[in-house]
Amino acid sequence: MVESHQLTMSASMSNLGARLLILLAGLAAYVVGMAADFTFDGIEFVANNPVLGQLWPPEYLWKYTRPFSFLTFALNKACVGPRPFSFALTNILIHIASAQILYSLVKIVLEKAPRIPESISGAAVPIALVSSLLWVVHPLNSQGVAYLIQRQESLTSLFYIGTICAFAQAVLNQQRYWFIVAWISCALGMLSKEMMVTAPLCVFWFDFAVLSKSWREVVGRWFWHLGLWLTLGFLALVIFAHRGEYAQAGIGDVPDISRWQYFRSQPWVVANYLQIWIWPAGQCADALKIPVNNPAWYWPGLLITGLWLSIVLRLTLSRPALGFLAGAWLLVLVPTSSIVPIQDLYFEHRMYLPSMFLAVFSSLLLQALMDRLKWTSHTLHWGVLTTMLVLLIAVNNYRCTVYLSDESFWRDAIAKSPGNSRAYTNLALAVSNRARRTQDPAEKQSLHEEAIAAARKSIEIHALNAITYRNLALVLGEAGRRSEGEKYVQMESILKSKLSQEQLLELGNFYRKTDPELALFCYERAREIPPESSEVYNNLGILTQQVEKNFLKAEVCFQRALSLSPNNANVHNSYGNLLVRTKRYQEAVAAFDRALRLDPELKSAIQGREVALQRLTQSPSR
Repeated sequence: MVESHQLTMSASMSNLGARLLILLAGLAAYVVGMAADFTFDGIEFVANNPVLGQLWPPEYLWKYTRPFSFLTFALNKACVGPRPFSFALTNILIHIASAQILYSLVKIVLEKAPRIPESISGAAVPIALVSSLLWVVHPLNSQGVAYLIQRQESLTSLFYIGTICAFAQAVLNQQRYWFIVAWISCALGMLSKEMMVTAPLCVFWFDFAVLSKSWREVVGRWFWHLGLWLTLGFLALVIFAHRGEYAQAGIGDVPDISRWQYFRSQPWVVANYLQIWIWPAGQCADALKIPVNNPAWYWPGLLITGLWLSIVLRLTLSRPALGFLAGAWLLVLVPTSSIVPIQDLYFEHRMYLPSMFLAVFSSLLLQALMDRLKWTSHTLHWGVLTTMLVLLIAVNNYRCTVYLSDESFWRDAIAKSPGNSRAYTNLALAVSNRARRTQDPAEKQSLHEEAIAAARKSIEIHALNAITYRNLALVLGEAGRRSEGEKYVQMESILKSKLSQEQLLELGNFYRKTDPELALFCYERAREIPPESSEVYNNLGILTQQVEKNFLKAEVCFQRALSLSPNNANVHNSYGNLLVRTKRYQEAVAAFDRALRLDPELKSAIQGREVALQRLTQSPSR
């Protein structure tokens, strides 16, 4: 009796020590993360959101698609104020709580689940501890914690893993009240983020593969499974109430990206996630990846995915617990990495929950490796693990520096993804804001110039994004060049108005003399609308050499115009003028001759030919 009591006390102390280690590791991994600031969409939706300024009336509960997440943001503001520290600390505590639940889940499953081999059950505590420690400090999860608005991801993950853990507690400890806890957790998750949609299926798979010896046991718990499935009704109500917002956000219908394009790109996206888990380098705050369109790339990715899924299926039939571990993380990714297109192909925070399964797999792999190498020394075991954890903690803190300001967030994105138009336009705003705060005139001027250059670069990369023109106008206004910025406001308006090719052509002709740059913009946009027009290319060529002084681009435009309309005298005449400007007088004479054969009365061609002949006779080559 005394010996049994001592064993219980020893186990309790061991359990308490493990949980204390997880807490300390989590805090150590986010020392820098505690200073995280609002970045990107967190500025608009949380920091500067007046709806969150008061708890009552709770407008945030019906205004947003993730009501419970926004309730926590409102509570943060109401209880502590708008300073980012309280938001960062709350995120870190949510993260540590998830790690504690992961520890509980792995421990109870390895100790009591019927499908777990005895060789693994005996090492339940160290495997559970290593799994939680790896997960709580891994840099792949930093975006789900230090990117403050992604509390939506971490909070939903807390409810997701909480649902699985509560269900396991109910089954393995035969305590029915845990089923109610699982239901509440699942319902709150449905109101926190859409990724919770797979939770009922994941729990069902988990029950069959890990918690039960047969289908009969799973069927016997049909009532509790049904309860979890019914929580999907909460998510369905949210989606129905906000169906217009989902469409506007580009969920399920992304311009220029088909379902097939999105789906075939995801294997390489997932491979990138896995690479960061194995070797946490090259992380990007906003990668803005483009679809994979080369069959030589997407077919191998799809084949590897198919092979992996077939392995998961085979394991599910032969070794169900291992099959669940191999496939559940992919199930969690289904809402963002399948056939439903989302505006962004890739975001690291989507691996926040799936990485829990990878952490358990990694822990089991480390245990098997040490057993195979016959490392009997506990000091060596924990020495290797401690070294790994210390390195991960250091890397994670370094990674958190990206989230210390909006400017550092976008500088990181540009450094890793230099073709990211969104990063440049947001960096322009961040730098412009810093210029507004600085008192040194020289530094202020330098920052304004940097902001303008970044905004122009954004337009250069993605000329069809109306927001980039508005932001350029804003930074020009901040730099005291408001009149120069007005044309970019007009450009934004033109893009948003969705004008036809004919309307854009007319508008370009209207601005041609008074504002050549705006006219060129209209012709550029007209060119992008089918069908191709000789007149559009002709006007584009004329304005390109006038505004941009880009004679090569202008020549390409004229040549394209002639291929579309070879008998257009005006195009031959325009091309002749370009050839004169580039000192190719003999070719210019030939171009004017062709124009005059088509229209003998074309005065500009007659005058141009005379100029070309005069220059030709004066040319040194003569």
